[in-house]
Order: sequence, then structure tokens, then C-alpha cells
Amino acid sequence: MIYDGAQNITWLDYTAPVNSWTNQFHWANEPTVTYNSKRLTGWSLPSISELTNLYTELGNTLGAPLTNTTPFTQLQALNYWSGTAASANADDTFNFSTGSEQQPSANALNYALAELPGNVVPTPIPAAFQLFGSGLAALGILRRRSEK
Repeated sequence: MIYDGAQNITWLDYTAPVNSWTNQFHWANEPTVTYNSKRLTGWSLPSISELTNLYTELGNTLGAPLTNTTPFTQLQALNYWSGTAASANADDTFNFSTGSEQQPSANALNYALAELPGNVVPTPIPAAFQLFGSGLAALGILRRRSEK
């Protein structure tokens, strides 16, 4: 999982195999992911603006080929479905090979990512802060003992 602080969403670092929009919509909305013993639900297909922002946040230029995918491990330079409907018969995709939006038929076969609102990935506490906190706790205990 990858937290996107600029958009305040967590991306599932998994690219679903190609499928129709309907199947990808159901795939993105159904998973329960267990992370650090916590069950995470509420996933969805990202909006077209979230996919566009992701592309540029990774250091890529709109209208240019995908060159940067880090920290994602499975991001492909191909079309990804969004949760944004373009019309009754077409849905928006973001093309990661050209950095552009497209509107194929909803029956076209494309990849998908899932996103979850908020930060579900714990931010690691640096070891120095943990050590400092332990030291303060020990001083507090010693102080209480000396007051008795």
C-alpha cells in the first residue's frame, strides 16, 4: 500500500488484470485487504483526476510517456479504468503510456487500480524518538520513586 499525502488517499499497489469497466468496478469495490492485522474495506476505482494527479506526482509529464513508477511495483504503461463515467456507453480511462485521458467503450479491456480514502499506512516513528520517549518514561518512574 502506498499513501498519497497530496490527495490523502491510499493506493493498493496491485494492478488488476485487464477486464471490462463493470468487472473492474466490482473488483475495486469488493476487496477486503488485511494490513497489520487490520481489515480494510471501502476501496474503489480512482477518479480520473486522482489518476491524472498520480501520474504527475510520480514525476511524469502529461502528454509524455510513463518514465517514473516508483514507489509502485506493478504500474503498467497502459490504460487504467477510472470511476468517472464519461457517458452512458463509455467510461474514462487514463493512459499511462501517453499521460492522457481516453474514453473507450465500457466493454473495452483495461487495467485497474484501487484506492481508499485517508492514510491507512502507519507512519514509522524514528528510532531516536522512541528512545527519547523511553528515556522520559524512565526518568518519570525514577522521579516518582525518589519522592516516596
